[in-house]
Amino acid sequence: WSHHMFGSIDAWFYQYLAGIRPAAPGFAEIAITPHLPAELDSAAAGVGTPVGEVRSSWKKSGGGYEFELEIPEDAKATFALPQGVPGIAIADARMQQGLPLPAGRSAVRITASGEVVVG
Repeated sequence: WSHHMFGSIDAWFYQYLAGIRPAAPGFAEIAITPHLPAELDSAAAGVGTPVGEVRSSWKKSGGGYEFELEIPEDAKATFALPQGVPGIAIADARMQQGLPLPAGRSAVRITASGEVVVG
């Protein structure tokens, strides 16, 4: 399965680093779970879907992370973090279960102490 016709680097960026994946056919529901490698300071990606453009970006900031997310009008979305975020203990259960995101732009900040700030 490592043949080039079965994958591409752009799909790896938006699916893995930015974490954009369909949770229902046609991206009617979107799950955003970015991977946060300790070796990277930031990542950003977007993908055109049948319901519109989906964007996800993150950057390290003050010992924590800042996330900018954009969801199309006709889609439902959740934002979660994988377990094992480098250097941060996150006690907020929403980050494993999925924080509902409204359509449009959203910002989520994870502080160095693990506090989740949405706004």
